[in-house]
Amino acid sequence: LDLESIVPLALIFNELFTNSLKHAFETTDHPIISLTIEKNEDNITSLIYADNGVWKEGEVGSFGLELIDSLSEQLEAEIIFHKFPNTHYEFRF
Repeated sequence: LDLESIVPLALIFNELFTNSLKHAFETTDHPIISLTIEKNEDNITSLIYADNGVWKEGEVGSFGLELIDSLSEQLEAEIIFHKFPNTHYEFRF
């Protein structure tokens, strides 16, 4: 990864990690956060972030989501988001 990609990726990870700690693990006995970065044969890089927390509706502030969207645009990344059964973000760029 080049420097232009690493900085937005680090900021995205920081925002997701902070949100998980603040909003997802209140009732989780054994919190787990996973991060995977991989490049496929088509030269597409994926950052996959997941946690096993239970998110409450409306818990994540809109500024954080706007920041993630803005940083994803910098990367020209597609965002895939699932919240069931666990929170899972995938950024493809």
